[in-house]
Amino acid sequence: MRNLSILVLLLGATACGGTDPSASGVFPSAGFLGRSVRVEISGDATEWGASSKVSFGEGITVDSVTVASPTALFADITIAANAPIGLRDVVITGGDNATLKQAFDVESPITITLKGNAAQGSVALVDVVNHDFDTPFDTTSTGDGLFSPLVFTGITALAGTGVRVQISDVSPYSISAALFIDTDAKSGPLTFSSGPTDDVTAFPLGADLAIAARTAMPLTAGTNAIGAATKPYESYLYEYTPAAVPSLARFQAATAGDGAPRLAILPASGHFDDLLGQGADKRVIAKTATKFYVIMYDLSGVIGSSTLRPTSLTLTAAAAETEPNNTAVTGNTLTLPAFIEGATLSSDLDEDWFKLTSAAGDAGKKIHVLTLAGDDFTDTVVDVKNAAGAVSLGGPSSDSNYHEDFTSTAIAASTNYTVQVTASTEAFDVSQNHYTLVVFLE
Repeated sequence: MRNLSILVLLLGATACGGTDPSASGVFPSAGFLGRSVRVEISGDATEWGASSKVSFGEGITVDSVTVASPTALFADITIAANAPIGLRDVVITGGDNATLKQAFDVESPITITLKGNAAQGSVALVDVVNHDFDTPFDTTSTGDGLFSPLVFTGITALAGTGVRVQISDVSPYSISAALFIDTDAKSGPLTFSSGPTDDVTAFPLGADLAIAARTAMPLTAGTNAIGAATKPYESYLYEYTPAAVPSLARFQAATAGDGAPRLAILPASGHFDDLLGQGADKRVIAKTATKFYVIMYDLSGVIGSSTLRPTSLTLTAAAAETEPNNTAVTGNTLTLPAFIEGATLSSDLDEDWFKLTSAAGDAGKKIHVLTLAGDDFTDTVVDVKNAAGAVSLGGPSSDSNYHEDFTSTAIAASTNYTVQVTASTEAFDVSQNHYTLVVFLE
């Protein structure tokens, strides 16, 4: 009986013993990169007090800890924009030590969907979804998208070196953008920022935008290159070096299907900051021995084959434009195909005239005139006329851009013609008055 009494006492002592202190919950249990959050931590049988401290691990700063009761703490935390994504332990020390394993999740406020190649020398699309419902994107914009470009002034974006992000549409919880990726671009963090200058909120992806390395495929004049897409939005990187200079290189993209292939022409730098032109049919001048990069891409979403055809026309470098050449009679003489660099319109009333003669066998051909940048915003108008300068062959040019691309009506063989270059009446600026002239038959 005595032994039984001792057993009863021992069992009673075990049943009445205290529960081990522990952390039992965290609310909220997740936070976004770049945000400040107030987190409640609950305990079980804890004696937390003024000495209690809390840690959320790498990339999270605990700004303050407030003791609500021996079993409840409030922690005001700041999550760094570059904090590691994922679950981490919440550790409480002081008063009673406790750890709640994998209790707090660091998340990106955005997710992205990439359309196309995130590769060196490419053009791709990206769709962004905002999961931070307390912080909608700033949709402020300027322009109307018709007569003036639509610019979303409340959104900026940063990616890896050599990646330009061009915003095309913004709603409170989504962004659509295009990525223009240089031929030597590098992977790097992707972050969108929203809001006016004095109140900017970052939306970091929390991971690098991975840019794949690739080598440009060589092009040969007169030989088609085929881009056989196996998925939507694919792009292809080529390089082309004209065999002779000066020359006019032409790049044409086409498809037999429903796609809409386009080209981006870059100089030897391979950088979009130095973009020479975009479109399905582009011409560029090679003044000296150089290399061009050509990116063929299709943002229509159609899967199909596209063809890129490069050609090159060797030009005759003409002597510098000389005055007086203000009439058809005093015009400078050109030998086709002709190239003049550094021509000048000295005022909005200045005219430059050039004389040329078609050869035997040129009947039915057309005179093609290009004005290209001497100064970026030199605004020219061109026309092709008869020898006396009195009758236009289908001109003047449309004056829809700063630089002109005009083709005359058909010409006769062994006949004299003139090319007239004048200043636009719309937006001529005397500080932007140099141009390059190219004239050839086709």
